[in-house]
Amino acid sequence: IDKATQRRKELAEQNPNYKKAIGYIIQLRENSDLTYEAIAKKLNTAGFKTSKGKTFAPASIFALYNRAKRNNIDIAV
Repeated sequence: IDKATQRRKELAEQNPNYKKAIGYIIQLRENSDLTYEAIAKKLNTAGFKTSKGKTFAPASIFALYNRAKRNNIDIAV
């Protein structure tokens, strides 16, 4: 990973909105039968943005959820 990518990742992980989004994603994925697409729509409707200020796509939900599970992140909403 280059320095810029690593720094962007660090800043995203320190962002309180990122932590809320991750918690919301984990909660929705594990406590409902929602698809990644449905979760992305819920986050976007609720006003969440990615660390780059964009709307969530199903692929970004998939990546965030799997990264959180791989790193044993369990954030309460």
